[in-house]
Amino acid sequence: MNTDRFTSDGKLWISVSDIVQFYYCPRKFYLMKIGLPRKIMMKMDFGKKEYEREIKRIRRREEIFGFRREDVEELIEGWSEVDEELGLSGKLDFLLKVNGELIPVEVKYSEFRRPKLEWKKQIYAYALLIERKTGEVVKRGLIYVLPWKDVLEVKIDGEDKLKIIKDLDRIRRTLERGELPKKVNSAKCKYCEMREFCG
Repeated sequence: MNTDRFTSDGKLWISVSDIVQFYYCPRKFYLMKIGLPRKIMMKMDFGKKEYEREIKRIRRREEIFGFRREDVEELIEGWSEVDEELGLSGKLDFLLKVNGELIPVEVKYSEFRRPKLEWKKQIYAYALLIERKTGEVVKRGLIYVLPWKDVLEVKIDGEDKLKIIKDLDRIRRTLERGELPKKVNSAKCKYCEMREFCG
């Protein structure tokens, strides 16, 4: 047994990125988790480079993710947490502290200008990690969408965070069953890094 894949009480570690992939497509998630190689898509590579350029611009702007610079008490890039009890880990793009409020921020490169379900799940999962680490209640998160520079607010309540705990159980059961999840037939399949293995 590869012990670094499991918590001390035997739970399989799940990352916030795993939750995103699971809600994007359970089959893609499964194929990635069993170790099949991912194909780097041109769109992904371009998005990463654009993200890196935008991060440099953000630090020079008068506004940071829609907030006045003077209202931003703290801007932490790459905030990360490992929660042994949940078996959940993640590395957030940014954690903002604005007027005492902690706000998780994820940066996306996408043609979509409204929050997708997997993006919301990502924000909820980070909110859960932040709350458990700091004891502060997280009531909203932000998704910053490139190239539009849209700031999308995601409201968060207690039920959203409880559902993440249920999601972790569901994801682990999917892997433990060892069965390929149903195929998701959609336009996004043509951009998938795992398409050659999907069948």
